[in-house]
Amino acid sequence: MEDSQHKATILVVDDSKVMLVAAAKALKGEFEVIRATDGREAWDAIQQHPEISLVFSDLSMPNMNGYELLDTIRGSEDAKTAKLPVVILTGQEDGDGTKEKVIQAGATDFLIKPFEPLDLLSRARSLSRLSSEVNELEKKVSLDKLTRLYTDNSFNDSGERALAYAVRHSTDISIMRVDINDFSSIFVKHGKQIAESVLIKVSEVIKSVLRHEDIAARVAVAKFTMLLIETDREGVIHVAERLRKAIADAVFEISEKVSVSIGCACPQITDSLNLKDIRGDAEEAISRALAEPEKTVIAGESENTVQSAQTEPVKKGPRIDLSAVLREVDNNEGKRLGEKQLNAALNSVLPLLSFLNKKMLLGIDDVIQQLEDRVLK
Repeated sequence: MEDSQHKATILVVDDSKVMLVAAAKALKGEFEVIRATDGREAWDAIQQHPEISLVFSDLSMPNMNGYELLDTIRGSEDAKTAKLPVVILTGQEDGDGTKEKVIQAGATDFLIKPFEPLDLLSRARSLSRLSSEVNELEKKVSLDKLTRLYTDNSFNDSGERALAYAVRHSTDISIMRVDINDFSSIFVKHGKQIAESVLIKVSEVIKSVLRHEDIAARVAVAKFTMLLIETDREGVIHVAERLRKAIADAVFEISEKVSVSIGCACPQITDSLNLKDIRGDAEEAISRALAEPEKTVIAGESENTVQSAQTEPVKKGPRIDLSAVLREVDNNEGKRLGEKQLNAALNSVLPLLSFLNKKMLLGIDDVIQQLEDRVLK
């Protein structure tokens, strides 16, 4: 006999205690069995036991009947729950119309009561095994089916490689966690189809804000994780600002404004750094950010240093095509360049100077600050 820790878990739902006892007796040798006497109790059990891999349910029950339970399962915002195999237990008095109706409602199969213990066990073996194989297969898929972002597992695989590169070359790396605010309310009010359209639109915005080399994943129903390579604290706050504004400006199929909470982890690069710890820091940050949705929380920083992604817009001055400036300098010693053009040229080269100062430790912070002040006057 298998160890109980390795047994699949099956939920049996029936308002007849006799049927519950009979089903449990037939299954208990190979499965962990959870019992429920009506649909509402069954739904509570599904929420509390994510390990449930198969449901056997009667049709006629108080509080929530079998049709209502099946509809609730198939409409779940959790993808794994929505795909749970459900076998409806029908009575001999139920005709072909009932059987056809339960299949159209999303039942995986049906079984006629009173059932033979071996028939119940055989159905449990095949469907439980199929459920397990589907879950394992989905874990190996690189992209989330709905949003086309990475899955959590593929994010970890790609993230480990990106982190190894960052450690090897001593470059910055940041992780950003994003939650859609009040998504459950959107789902309840507008239904599954509209809620999914919100998820798709937010995912499209995320893709538009990130660079090609960055990594983005949908890690839960309305939760996203992004890894930004060569991005420090200042850079990740800038990305958070852009993302928040882009989502606020996006057009959704609902009248309510869609907003997000953002938490970030910007670790010190060391040889002992690992992805799990950085993700843990990002989770700590998003937990605090959910209490203050208008702020981007940086992991490890005190509340009074939490940065608002909306309060400090990026400073921009006039810029110019530097290649044209260089040609003018080469050909005419810059004689035709006026004050405005020179100012724009200086502003255009400042980002490169700042980058080189940081990466090459040039020690010209004061000089760069003076130049920035002059450009923005």
